[in-house]
Amino acid sequence: MKVVLSSVERHIFARRERVPVSRWASRNLIVQDGLYRGSPLRLDVAPFLAGPMDAYSTHGVIEVIVCGSLQVGKTLILYACLGWALDYRPGVKMLTMPTKDSRDRVREKKLEPLLRGSPVLRRLIARYRRESISLRDGTGIELATAESASQRASITVQDLFVDEEDLYAGSGKSSPLEDFKGRTRSYAPWHKIIRVCQPKGDEESSIWRGVTGADQLYCYEVVCPACRHQHLPDVANLAVMEEETDPGEIRRRRLARYRCPCCKWPWTDHVRDLAVRAGAWKPYRWSAEQGFVPAPDIRGATSVGFHIPALISRFVSLSDLAARRIAAEASDDAEVKRQYYNDDLALPYVPVEMQTDQEKLLTLRESWLPPRTVPHGAVALTCGIDVQKRGFWFLVRAWMPTLASYIIDYGSLETWDQVAALLYETWYPVQAAGMGGKASGGAPADTGERMPVWRAAIDSGGTETEGIYTRTEEVYMWARANGQGTAFACKGASHAQVAPVRRVMMERMPHNGRPIPGGLPLYHLDTGLLKTLDFSRLLNPESRQPLRLHAECGADLTAQLSAEKLVRKGQKLVWEQIRRDNHLLDCLMLSAACADASWTPSLPHYVLMLDRQARADNAPAPKPQRERPRAATAGRW
Repeated sequence: MKVVLSSVERHIFARRERVPVSRWASRNLIVQDGLYRGSPLRLDVAPFLAGPMDAYSTHGVIEVIVCGSLQVGKTLILYACLGWALDYRPGVKMLTMPTKDSRDRVREKKLEPLLRGSPVLRRLIARYRRESISLRDGTGIELATAESASQRASITVQDLFVDEEDLYAGSGKSSPLEDFKGRTRSYAPWHKIIRVCQPKGDEESSIWRGVTGADQLYCYEVVCPACRHQHLPDVANLAVMEEETDPGEIRRRRLARYRCPCCKWPWTDHVRDLAVRAGAWKPYRWSAEQGFVPAPDIRGATSVGFHIPALISRFVSLSDLAARRIAAEASDDAEVKRQYYNDDLALPYVPVEMQTDQEKLLTLRESWLPPRTVPHGAVALTCGIDVQKRGFWFLVRAWMPTLASYIIDYGSLETWDQVAALLYETWYPVQAAGMGGKASGGAPADTGERMPVWRAAIDSGGTETEGIYTRTEEVYMWARANGQGTAFACKGASHAQVAPVRRVMMERMPHNGRPIPGGLPLYHLDTGLLKTLDFSRLLNPESRQPLRLHAECGADLTAQLSAEKLVRKGQKLVWEQIRRDNHLLDCLMLSAACADASWTPSLPHYVLMLDRQARADNAPAPKPQRERPRAATAGRW
């Protein structure tokens, strides 16, 4: 019996063309943010995005891992694969995010506008809910967060879409990522997983372990428009014209170029974009010693990884990237270096585990700097005071305009009156010009110039006392009565902070709850970050902000400065105390906080103010101006 189908029936039963994700996204998606917002997706703007997209739609590939820099299109890859799966793979999907706030923000600002803006996807949606999106075929998109263990254990999904996994916080011994991946086992081997994230921290980063542990790792090679040499781009080939070292000037004048390793032609941003457009994904493997190394292409890989650095993105200027590299190399701050590695290179940052000994610290003494003497050229003195049950420890530090610093005085005090005498009555002599440097030697000539302490930080962390008030209350009351804009109460923060120093206002006493009239400024310090910064200044011989000791510093100082070491515990680096007395190390950290740029007004601002005042004092007197005669008023009788 012959069956004749109508044209509509033939259209329904016709085998549908299965296109890769990149082609489908170019036809059906509208860009939701950025420079091209509101326009159809154009992959010629970022051609490297097509590789991860098409890998997701490749038969046999189960898991795609994308490790990329900040704002290079990772989320666009994720949503393109999600839209393709909605169109071609009916079944339950799950989109995971770190927190409920991020889930609600993504659903409102990105996901719903993306679905409504595509005619193909819009007709598939039945209903929007806060934690899910229902589809007309009876399935849906579950919007889960790493905060909820119940969401990770209560549903089975076919396709999993993981966003920003390095921000997931585990609940007890449970790993949110592994819990989410376990929800897809019932669909094996037809399930699909895609993970996109920027690496956070060191090599224990979840996305970094995922991309380097994939069956096949791909990196994007570019092609030089001049010599047609194809190679993996490297930030080591970035060069700055005119040998400029100021990051601001490099950005403003667009002085950075990328030199082709073959023909040495300096690429501008436009030429870089042409080289990226002609490039392609090539198989690599990661080696801790050599970095990315070419590798053979593995057929039948079920998990593939893609590495996307900012260097190949047209939205990142070569000059901006070079400026950030120079700033990271010039800084001793581990957080600045971590941001450069994570945000720009899409690589983990592995800080050195820090430990020093007394003998090494004694080699940092400067023979030309006598104790209790300010080196010539110093602009400010800061003081850290560690409060004990009986008495105080203190350390005074001289700062140069470059933020190089010298320990010029330290010791112990017994009473608050002695603290006041140190801060307000002690003026340290300043060396004469030409007396600095290792070759000078000898005691400095007395120029008559003296310098007081500019800023002091007093630790208020709850030390016991034998009096009526706790030591914390004593510090608060003394700082209110005698601070005079110089001495401030400080406290170590319980967790890592965005900035090393954070100012809060205390309205009440911590123990008895009595109100503090007018409030009291209290400075929370990221002690771990500040100690890491100072150890970098001590241990790194090429530090741009070296920290050195006066000529007569002894074992009483070095024993306390080496009383802690930075060690790795699990996935974190923590400071571990190896000797009981570490008071002068705390004083050193407090003195560093006083000069940090996050304490406002900062030391650089203070130096700028002194420079303006000096120029005003040296300016010639203005010439007397002859008073202009008043113009006759026009009028009539």
